[in-house]
Amino acid sequence: MDVSWDATGKWLSIIEPCLPHLDLFMPSEIEANKITGYDEPEKMASFLRKHGAKTVVIKLGAQGAYIESENESFYEPVYAVPVVDTTGAGDSFVSGFLSRFVKKAPFSECMTFAAAVAAHCIREVGSTTGIPNEAAVLEFIKLNRRH
Repeated sequence: MDVSWDATGKWLSIIEPCLPHLDLFMPSEIEANKITGYDEPEKMASFLRKHGAKTVVIKLGAQGAYIESENESFYEPVYAVPVVDTTGAGDSFVSGFLSRFVKKAPFSECMTFAAAVAAHCIREVGSTTGIPNEAAVLEFIKLNRRH
């Protein structure tokens, strides 16, 4: 589950009943802060997992993302690309992650692919304009090793 902005400010009271049913919860840093009251991604993820979410990914914008599951936790950096428009970056990250998650890829691969899809998104105006096919994303990852 990803979330939308809660203009009512009821964040946790609305989300909490859902958490025990989630294999994967992917809020932005701002959304996770509103839900948990914490500022640090590690504390946000831990809080959400203690309330039932199996795996939590906190999207951190220009700082990348943080994932915490039962067996692992780590930060995923962004790819250094020219930023034209950030519209859709978070949704692109989620779609990239899910495209690997459904194939049962390890979280490290899910996070890297997600970061690469988001990097393509922000290089063009619009939320989907810069998103290429899977082969192009994989080639981008191969040519832009970060680790």
